[in-house]
Amino acid sequence: MRNKIIEIMKKITLVLSLILVLPVLLHSQDREMKRLFEKYAKVEGFKLQSGNIDLDIDPDSDFSNFLNKLDGLYILRFEKETGNSSDLETFKTKLKKQISKKDFKNMLDISSGGSVKILIRKNSRDETTDYLMITNGDDTAMFLWAGAG
Repeated sequence: MRNKIIEIMKKITLVLSLILVLPVLLHSQDREMKRLFEKYAKVEGFKLQSGNIDLDIDPDSDFSNFLNKLDGLYILRFEKETGNSSDLETFKTKLKKQISKKDFKNMLDISSGGSVKILIRKNSRDETTDYLMITNGDDTAMFLWAGAG
């Protein structure tokens, strides 16, 4: 029961985070991050969902115009039951290098049975350019990256 509640909380956090943060993502395409996510999509246990966001909103709205600028929304999910934990640790190590190299800043860190971490990266004009969310639970780990350009 507790694991179900944690998974539901993670899903709610994901949706709310997207709703709150997507409007401020501007001017970035991180090819290295994109390649990292796409590379691990081919590793057993990892599943990648990517693409454009298609919401039923007014096509002339500012929010719709912003969504059209998104270069990518990538959700990489790791199933601990089907994947190799050493592959997960290798991915996390490479992701940590990207986080450090690209100067991501920690925005939110929640640890309670599982963990949720939200990081952002800003450009020289102090505009948020990238958004990264990392969740870890008993059975899965999920990594969400969004960037606009």
